[in-house]
Amino acid sequence: MSALFRLVLAGLLVSSAHSAQAQIEGALNTVRLYSAAFAAADCEAIYALTAPALKAREQDPSLLAQQLCSLAESLKTSNTAEALGEPIAYLEQDQYRLAIVPFQRSGKVSSSQSRTLVTKAQYWVHSADGGATWKVLDLGCIDARWAKLVYPPYAGFPPAQPAQAELLPTESAP
Repeated sequence: MSALFRLVLAGLLVSSAHSAQAQIEGALNTVRLYSAAFAAADCEAIYALTAPALKAREQDPSLLAQQLCSLAESLKTSNTAEALGEPIAYLEQDQYRLAIVPFQRSGKVSSSQSRTLVTKAQYWVHSADGGATWKVLDLGCIDARWAKLVYPPYAGFPPAQPAQAELLPTESAP
């Protein structure tokens, strides 16, 4: 292998790693916007960033928009806080991209101020155009079928994890 070939190959590897990092940053920026939209109950932004696969599931798109808005208002009313984790996976194949970002929501339960509902789940942030645009799949029941809808090359890894919710006494909640 010539020195020039090794140099070009090394440059391609560095470029590829840099490109993947830029893609992950694009996904993270989108999920940050989505999370902030929920915190502010910005219904238009939430709907705009929602996965098209989720929108397609509804016969009436305005119903999904109303449901998302109602959830956002409920989370805001209960002073729910959301903490985003670092991406636990990043996949890309052809024009498809997928970043899996864990999150945790903590908020008071309206029926009991002494209890806090803590939900741990994952955002599946995906792109079908090489990372030019990103959308968020936010479901408590992400499974392989949903994973394949938003990232067609999905082959079962990493495994889709359902949301986990726990009701804790407020003083012991994170």
